[in-house]
Amino acid sequence: MFRSLLLSSLVLQVWSIQRACNSCVMIWQCKPAFDLALYKRDNETMKLFREAHCGFQQYNGEFITKVCCSDFPTLEKSKENLLPNVCGSISGKRIIGGRKADLAEFPWMAVIRYKDPNRMCAGSVINSKYILTAGHCVFYWKIEYVKVGEFNLHTDPDCEYLPGNTVNCRPHIEMKIAKVITHEQFNMSPSKNDIALLRLDGVIDFHKSGIEPICLPVPSGLRNKNLAYRTGIVTGWGYTEYKELSDILLKVMVPVKPKCDAMHSICAGIKNKDSCIGDSGGPLMMTDFYNNVNRYIQYGIVSLGPKECGSSAGAVYVDVTKYVTWILDNIRE
Repeated sequence: MFRSLLLSSLVLQVWSIQRACNSCVMIWQCKPAFDLALYKRDNETMKLFREAHCGFQQYNGEFITKVCCSDFPTLEKSKENLLPNVCGSISGKRIIGGRKADLAEFPWMAVIRYKDPNRMCAGSVINSKYILTAGHCVFYWKIEYVKVGEFNLHTDPDCEYLPGNTVNCRPHIEMKIAKVITHEQFNMSPSKNDIALLRLDGVIDFHKSGIEPICLPVPSGLRNKNLAYRTGIVTGWGYTEYKELSDILLKVMVPVKPKCDAMHSICAGIKNKDSCIGDSGGPLMMTDFYNNVNRYIQYGIVSLGPKECGSSAGAVYVDVTKYVTWILDNIRE
């Protein structure tokens, strides 16, 4: 079902065009077409799908688009192709000083849990097998498990009531870690290269779970963007102004400062609007155009903060644009 919906979305305008060819197969049976739809959804790809359309076939009660498979080149498997094109969807309304997020507003958020129940970090789902987080979240303490699809730490499933007396519920998924990848030059004091990847022991099914990855600033236009004075969003379950962890995912808008003394870092926040203990490893996000669609891009990772959360000094975030190459070098199929 997911495959047919994903791929058929590229050929909605081709109903009147049906070619004849010797390689006409259902769209998901053509691996080059499937890879292209998944990793390179641009105008050129849409044109190719329109021209390759060769009919429909009924399968399990659905009409599946067929294409001339020989029209599709084998996509070169660069590391960038391991990061999905469908990511960072914007939904919901537009932690210190934070407001409650909507249930499905940030579906890439992950909770990292340890044996000590009072210790917690966050992370972000970047593809079906990897979570991005801070190096200090994985270097000093052994991870028990990671929860994805989480919203309220004390309920499962998490539900919200919608107009018309309907209920939307989302279960979280608890997953073990197959491999921890900390930056080889990580150092905490002074902070340096505070970034890590977690390879999951399993694969997240985005279609069934409602979980979605966040976009990373891979294109050169995003890697080179000046973020000074822009406003980002930080999300997490960390300590609030009431000096206790939040049960519910919170969000706060933070302005980026023009300068940051820490190497490869972003400084952001103002008085009473800040990340805090427990938010470490979570994303600093901004909206930007990614493949011609306005989406959430992760530009930072919560790393360090002042002794008093919510002070005018703000917090320090790892600048993800400086580590895109490192991320791509360390993820695998």
